[in-house]
Amino acid sequence: MADDKKPLEPARPSTDLAEERAFKPRFPWRWVILGTVTIGFLVGSYLYRQHDKTETLRGQILTSYHGELGPFTERYADFRDKVEGLILDAAENGPPETYADPRLQISSLYQGHGLYLRLSREQASTPEGIAIAAKDLLRDGIGRCLGIAPTSLRGFYEAGEFLLPAWIEEAETADLARLRVLESDLVLRVDRDLPGIATAMQAEYLLVIIQETNLRAEAPSDAYIWDLREGRLLLSVHTEPVGRLVQVRIALPGVEVAPSPGIDISDSIIAIDCGISAQIKEAAGEPAMGFDSQMPSTEESDETDTDTETETETETGTGTGTETGTGTGTGTETETETETGTGTGTETGTETETADPAP
Repeated sequence: MADDKKPLEPARPSTDLAEERAFKPRFPWRWVILGTVTIGFLVGSYLYRQHDKTETLRGQILTSYHGELGPFTERYADFRDKVEGLILDAAENGPPETYADPRLQISSLYQGHGLYLRLSREQASTPEGIAIAAKDLLRDGIGRCLGIAPTSLRGFYEAGEFLLPAWIEEAETADLARLRVLESDLVLRVDRDLPGIATAMQAEYLLVIIQETNLRAEAPSDAYIWDLREGRLLLSVHTEPVGRLVQVRIALPGVEVAPSPGIDISDSIIAIDCGISAQIKEAAGEPAMGFDSQMPSTEESDETDTDTETETETETGTGTGTETGTGTGTGTETETETETGTGTGTETGTETETADPAP
């Protein structure tokens, strides 16, 4: 039995199993490197194409802008500088003396094309302030009270932003997405805004109201009118915030008069605007409506021509009649005609005519 036993052998791990468990699985570096290179190539190709599209679109925008709008942008900048220069000089000189060009007629400005701006003295001291005031300009009653209709400078400043250097500077540095927006914006503005801007730059006069404060109802205002074609001052006047609106009620026969609404309009801003307009008209030598206004006198004519003719006619339908006529050298004529018969009808008429010829 002892001979049947196998000799003892030291325990050894299996060689194959030891090799499998001795090290971690190998990392597939070659696949990682290949994937990284592939992704990098794709990203690079995409970025290159985007860059190429960006520069192509940028070139198209800049070429179109400088080629088609280049001369127009210069005209816009020059006109804007001219307007702002007039306002800056007026604000710097303070309240003006009353002056009116002898040839100026406020009523005739209605037939011309003008521009209008109202701003505070603080805003009028810098070009940036003038631009802000123009973009924030709201409607008022000064032009209507003057009987003229100048165009607000608000649209000129708002619509003309794309003609300034800041717009083209953005186009030179924008990315593709922004360039696409700018391209659409440029096409829209050229079609929609450019004609109005061109019309504004053909204006004949400029009306500017410079307020001492933001509230023209509480402080004086200065009014200026310039001839934009020659850059010449036509009118300047220092105005006070005076004006009053009066309620008028009309009573018609057979119509019941409604009770008064009891609204206090004595402090209405429209009254102040009409008060400013009245002082502008007075400075220009034109009459303005007021409580002390007199009715225009009726000039008597040197010649009077009055014709009076008197005619009496009675008709009863027969062939017999009597007619009497009287004439004098003073131009008075009286005619009486009577016809009597067997008819059944009666007609009577009277007409008076007097003529006094002038010596």
